[in-house]
Amino acid sequence: MPANSFKIDGEPVHSMEEFERQEGQTGWSHLLYMPDIFGGNGRTPVVIEGKKFASVSFKDTEIRRVRFLRCRFEGCLFIGASFVDCEFTDCEFVDTNTAKLRVERCLLDPMCFKQNFDLVNDTNIAIDLYHAVYRNATEEHQPEHALESLYRMKHAENAHLDSQRKRKVISAGTYATRKASHLVYDFVSGYGLTTSAKDYSTQINKYVTMML
Repeated sequence: MPANSFKIDGEPVHSMEEFERQEGQTGWSHLLYMPDIFGGNGRTPVVIEGKKFASVSFKDTEIRRVRFLRCRFEGCLFIGASFVDCEFTDCEFVDTNTAKLRVERCLLDPMCFKQNFDLVNDTNIAIDLYHAVYRNATEEHQPEHALESLYRMKHAENAHLDSQRKRKVISAGTYATRKASHLVYDFVSGYGLTTSAKDYSTQINKYVTMML
């Protein structure tokens, strides 16, 4: 299921306790979480370790004070959801829709989403997600996560340009100008890149050729 899917077929659950009772051998699957809040009510966070969430919908849910350790989210929906005071350690998101997800006061590595988007059909969702993670990382003084989020957001924007040009949404001139801007961004800022001046020149020639 691509990350731009908007519907899951599953069984509705109407409380945190009911959700916990639905746990299978490896985690939870094909459930529609209906309450507004998922997580802890007190100061002590809920800890969920080594579990898989497969085709679980948390649409419009505030996920609050939960520590996810080595969890995998596959084919889930977080449309309009919020991560508040949460921690994600060694977690992985795959084919999960994060449209309009808000992230506040969280520890969330953007690398958790490295397998989540194909950047062909999911570019807008990817850009929105990485912007939310970038803003959270900046506010929480997590510079490494902020830089990685910024780079991945720009990479998604770059891929979106290719998609727009292929669909003739933008002109060749607009594509050329914006594409050149992204090439300069990659070359100058780095973020771990090792592009040499020769490589940079080769990339520009390649995109000029593509426009002709």
